[in-house]
Amino acid sequence: QHDAPAAIPAAAPAGNPDDAGNGRLADEMAASLAALGVADRAQVRMESGTIGIDIDAELLFREGDAALSVGARELLGNVAQVLRDQAYAIRVEGHTDSKPIANDRYASNWELSAARAAVVVRQLVAAGIAEQRLTAVGMAANAPLVSNESADGRARNRRVHLVLLK
Repeated sequence: QHDAPAAIPAAAPAGNPDDAGNGRLADEMAASLAALGVADRAQVRMESGTIGIDIDAELLFREGDAALSVGARELLGNVAQVLRDQAYAIRVEGHTDSKPIANDRYASNWELSAARAAVVVRQLVAAGIAEQRLTAVGMAANAPLVSNESADGRARNRRVHLVLLK
């Protein structure tokens, strides 16, 4: 019996070493994000045997852009430091809200989300994660966390989601 994904810290179920290892890594990642003061905008969750890390896009990018902010490099450097020596493959997903993009650089939310995922992958490689462990995926607005009907909902849906896979 599995409960809905819970915010970390979460105790790992007894008896499964993989769950215990996931729990320890998730706790370490949550502590690293908390030390940066971004725990309210970057959450770590256990997800069906994997670890998911949601990072608010505003921590990484300006609206409608895929260039990393200065603070993003430090944040992603800390993420990489925790993950560098782990055995996980990392899928980096870019997510947008459902509002059509209105700039000359990106024709759609597909292009923006894919560009953001690729930029995060490039930064993780620069911070020491082996590139063969990484995959970039553009999700556009197709996997929202909440409704896009409000400005707050759209803001929650604009994120980069890292999925750590054994």
